[in-house]
Formats: sequence, C-alpha cells, structure tokens
Amino acid sequence: MRKIITRKGVELLVPEKGEKHPGAGRPKGAKNVMTREVKKAILLAAAESQHAKDYGGGVAGYCTYLATEHPEAFAKLLARLIPRKEEPDKTLEPAANRTAPEVRTAPIARGKVDMTRGTQSSNVIDGPFKKARRRR
Repeated sequence: MRKIITRKGVELLVPEKGEKHPGAGRPKGAKNVMTREVKKAILLAAAESQHAKDYGGGVAGYCTYLATEHPEAFAKLLARLIPRKEEPDKTLEPAANRTAPEVRTAPIARGKVDMTRGTQSSNVIDGPFKKARRRR
C-alpha cells in the first residue's frame, strides 16, 4: 500500500498492482441483504394483493390467482421450484464391471456424443483463418 494525497489534501491508501484493500467487500459466507429484502417485499406484496384476497388470501391465494388467470407466468415460477435432475441410465451396469472400450463407447451408443465433430480439441485453431506468426 502506498499513501497519496489528493488535491484537496486528503490522504488515501492505494493498493499496489495485485494487492487488494484489506477488508474490502462482503465477508465470506455473509448473505446478500438486498436479495433477502427484495424477496420479503415481493412476498408481502403478493400476500396483500387484491387478487390474493379474492382467491383465499396470502401468498397461496396469489399463486392460485396466477395459476388460473396467467398460467404461463405460473408455469415459469413452478419450473424454478422443480429440481432439474436427470434420471440415471438403468440399462448400463456400473463402470467397474465393464471393460475400458465398453465405457468409452457407451455415450456414443446412447447418442450423448456428436460423432460428426472432429476429435481435435475445440481450442486448437487450424485452417485458412489461422494467424501466421511474424518473424523479426
């Protein structure tokens, strides 16, 4: 850290390149207060909405209103709550009981690998667009 003095005479500590201000930012593991407050406000607004009162009151009443009057919006909310979990392929035995070639070819057999692409890594540039190196 080095000290600098501004035009107005205020002393500031400025970190050197690669250094960080000590104690800057949110402490590790601390919750984002703004997100928590916004969630509370949204739930409160939903619970006190006239639509919620017409459908039984509270957040459940507002969700009922959404489900009946705006199903596409309710479906988006519902999709956020349902966990996305792929079912394991039960037709395959564990990899420990299979040979190495069987393990390598299993994704191809299930259609999980696109065989139309080359085997070359995607970060390798090859072709007429490759930049030529200049020699000095």
